[in-house]
Amino acid sequence: MQLPRLYEGTYYWTVNGRTYDDLDISALQPNMLTVGAVEKLARPSGGSPENKTVFGVEYLKKSRELVFRWNSVKGADRYVFRILRKGSGMFAKDEPVIEQTFPANVNSFDMKDLAVLARGSFIWTVEGQSLFEGDLFLCGV
Repeated sequence: MQLPRLYEGTYYWTVNGRTYDDLDISALQPNMLTVGAVEKLARPSGGSPENKTVFGVEYLKKSRELVFRWNSVKGADRYVFRILRKGSGMFAKDEPVIEQTFPANVNSFDMKDLAVLARGSFIWTVEGQSLFEGDLFLCGV
């Protein structure tokens, strides 16, 4: 018997049976199994550019691209890379500017359209994700 996907929790199962001459041979008590929590994937490390890096006018005059890099995450099937414009004000949300998904063997993003980063402060993130049967199974913390 194949079970559907089991999530975290405790499950009980038993075997019921009868012989050809109608003798009950069922299990005397149910059995139990526990499915524990799946650990989240680690956050990618070794990011470049580093946190709080400032790219001023002089840098942007000399270079026509930014290269973002990160280390591989064990168990990741893909990475979701995002650049967010920092919201300003008390209730402002960070606004996605770029969001791209890369296969597990890609650990960098070359940004050639620097006009996207016109003015403001930006955050870049990358999240490792693991898939199971085509569905998102777990992701980074």
